[in-house]
Amino acid sequence: MLSERGKNIFFPKLGILAQSAHAKGKAINATIGEAFEDDGTSMHLPEFDVLVNMPTANIFPYAPSFGKPELRALGRNQSIAKTHR
Repeated sequence: MLSERGKNIFFPKLGILAQSAHAKGKAINATIGEAFEDDGTSMHLPEFDVLVNMPTANIFPYAPSFGKPELRALGRNQSIAKTHR
C-alpha cells in the first residue's frame, strides 16, 4: 500500500533489509549484528537466562521488519474484538 517512494524509503536497495535478504540462507549471516550458535539459536550470555522467565527464542533474536507474525495476528484479533464490542 506504499507509494514507490515510500517503498524505497522503507525498503532501501542497499540498506539492512536488502543485505539481510541477500544473506539469507548463507553459511554465515551477521548482517544485522546478530550472531548465531551452531544450532541456529541467537548467541547470548547465558547469565541473562536467569534474569528473564521466557524462552530465549522470544527474547534475543531480532524481530522481522514487519514484526513477529504471531504478535501481529494477536494485535489484529484484539483490535477486531474491541471494535465489535
